[in-house]
Amino acid sequence: FDENYKTYLEAMGIPFFVVPLILSGEERLNITVNDATNNCSITTITGWATRTSTFKFGEKFSMKYGKGSMSGIMHNICEKPQDNEIYCRSEEREKSWKFESLLRFSPDGLMNQRTFVTQNIVTKKYYRKEGAEQSEDTDPRFVKTTAKFEIDHSFLEFNDDDDFFEDEDW
Repeated sequence: FDENYKTYLEAMGIPFFVVPLILSGEERLNITVNDATNNCSITTITGWATRTSTFKFGEKFSMKYGKGSMSGIMHNICEKPQDNEIYCRSEEREKSWKFESLLRFSPDGLMNQRTFVTQNIVTKKYYRKEGAEQSEDTDPRFVKTTAKFEIDHSFLEFNDDDDFFEDEDW
C-alpha cells in the first residue's frame, strides 16, 4: 500500500488501535472473471475474516459490511472497461460516503486504486500475483501481499430494489 492508506482507513472511522493491525496484516485476493456470463467473484482473505463479493458487470448490487457501529450497507456497480481492469463505484447511503475502486492487473500482480470520493482521498494497494516469478524488472510495490486469480465460488444476496444508479449526477 502507499502512504495514503492509513489516512483512508482513518477517514472511514476505523478505530486508531485497529489501523496498525490492518496495516501490518496480510491480505489475499482470489478473483475470478467469467467473460461468458459477465460475472465476477472477489474473495478477500485476511487474518480476521474472509468475505466474498459476487456480481455481474453492469448490474447494481448491495452488500453488508462491518460489525456493530462500524456496519452498514454498501451499494455498488462494477464494470470491466478493459480486459485488465475492473472499475467499481460504491455508496454508503447512511454515512453519505462515495467510493471508487480501480483494479488493474499486470504481469507482476494487481494494483487497487481506491478513492474515497467524499473525503478526496486516493490510495493504492499492490498485490503480488501468486506463483509469479520475481526478477530485477519486477515492480517493487508488488511484494507485500499476494493476489491469486482463482476462487471457490460463494454467493451473496443481492438487493436490486433501489434507484441509486439511476442518479446521473455522480
